[in-house]
Amino acid sequence: MSRRLDSPFGKDAPGFLEATDACAFCPNLCLHACPVATASGRTSEAPWALMTLTRWVATGDSAATPDVRRALGACTGCGACTAACLHHVPVAATLQHARAVLHRTLGPAAPGQAPTIKSESSTGPIPTGASGIARWHSGDTTAFTAVAKAAASRWQGRSRLVFEDHADLVCVRDLFPTVGAAVGASLVLSAVDALSSSPPIPAGVVGYLPPCTTMSRLTPTSPVDHGSYAATLETWLGHAPATLRWDIAGTCCGAAEPFRTQNPETARLMAERIVQNARDRGIDVLVVLSAPCAAHLRDVALAVPAGQRPLSVVLPGGDSRVELPR
Repeated sequence: MSRRLDSPFGKDAPGFLEATDACAFCPNLCLHACPVATASGRTSEAPWALMTLTRWVATGDSAATPDVRRALGACTGCGACTAACLHHVPVAATLQHARAVLHRTLGPAAPGQAPTIKSESSTGPIPTGASGIARWHSGDTTAFTAVAKAAASRWQGRSRLVFEDHADLVCVRDLFPTVGAAVGASLVLSAVDALSSSPPIPAGVVGYLPPCTTMSRLTPTSPVDHGSYAATLETWLGHAPATLRWDIAGTCCGAAEPFRTQNPETARLMAERIVQNARDRGIDVLVVLSAPCAAHLRDVALAVPAGQRPLSVVLPGGDSRVELPR
């Protein structure tokens, strides 16, 4: 009988075994909820597969290798698997914890290649990624903590922070306090803030893509209430927009970093799925509230297959409008 390897999870190994126990013997019942596996068609990227791989590393049946870390990166952290789990397993949180352990064990995946934090003005919206959320997702909690504390220090004295990306807003709200970087300012999404200035209402059938559950379950106890966003849009339009949803959470477009950079093909397939859904439903204009999602979907919407209806992607207050000939 082969000797088992030492687990990098150390004293946390029992917790990982408990968290992955139900998944290891589950017949992939959350597969339908995973936007990554649905788009790619690869069951190796399903939550079941990633949780089973995590279990093998925790038991010492598999080594903690760069290939394992790469495999666990095929996850946007959207939490759809967690919401779909019949046994209430914290799948997304467990996989995030596993990535953090592997980062501590293996070191940076690409030294010197950490996501760049864009500079910001004192008056404009907080740029995408400024919260350091991509570093947290990659498992580099040390770098994330440094970014969070530096950001909180810069933002001291500001009563209001307006964010380009929904992910950054929720990161600041939920994760910053866990690393001693709480921010006292009110947090606002730029696209929603722009609606208060009554921008022109687009012509045609308007659809709405809610900020997906990406980042809405950074902490299990604080899901994001998307109802207020939908209500604001309804007030702006004067009627309820068509909302894109398949099931509990089928709307992740794959724009989250570092997932998009590391898995560009799958990220594009995820965006294509959303764009096709909108076209099939007769939508002319798709309103998106996060800047990176709008830009990602815009790139896909520009490619109009023969016989398909054109689609405009609009970020209220932003520059992600796609104007196509009728």
